[in-house]
Amino acid sequence: MRIRNSNAAGWFTMPYTLAQEQGRDRWTRFNDCVNAASAGGYTVPAGHRTVVVTNVGIYWWGAGGAIYLDGTGLGSVSVAHEMLHGYGLGHSFSNDTGYRNAPWSAPGEYDDPWDEMSAANVYASGTGGTYGNTQPVGLVGFQLDKLGWVDHGRVSRPGRATTSASPPPSAPRRRPTTRRRPRAFCIPDPLVLIADS
Repeated sequence: MRIRNSNAAGWFTMPYTLAQEQGRDRWTRFNDCVNAASAGGYTVPAGHRTVVVTNVGIYWWGAGGAIYLDGTGLGSVSVAHEMLHGYGLGHSFSNDTGYRNAPWSAPGEYDDPWDEMSAANVYASGTGGTYGNTQPVGLVGFQLDKLGWVDHGRVSRPGRATTSASPPPSAPRRRPTTRRRPRAFCIPDPLVLIADS
């Protein structure tokens, strides 16, 4: 993931009223914004993910390279969550079938407080205030792996043969000079628990 060639295109006036936009589905609203930018002289480069920010509260969401934010969803936890949807991540779940974050959510959805993809139900510092939670909590190993950010050469899988990346249990506690210690443990696949040493 690179942000080097990102563009901030500016504010564009849409030819619709707030009431008209509120009556539309989220993809139509998103495309209305992209089309308003195009009519204003800016075309999103091919292959770029697109973040739309409106100055009125309508909705916020992310999916498939598209992120839609409004003036009510600009807390860093919310923005990070929606951006990660734009990178292809789904919500995180627990196995607690009695937990329901919202009437429309599935049982256990949004119930991993250590994962940013649980959004409003995370262990974040600075909760409250003007912009809500001030620090995203991070991602669990499953989400990191989905983004391709886990070095599989440094994943230890208990019960399997020790790899060259995994020191034997009798290894000294000091940092080895010729081998790298594992940074993640897989118990069982696909659950990856990160244990950074």
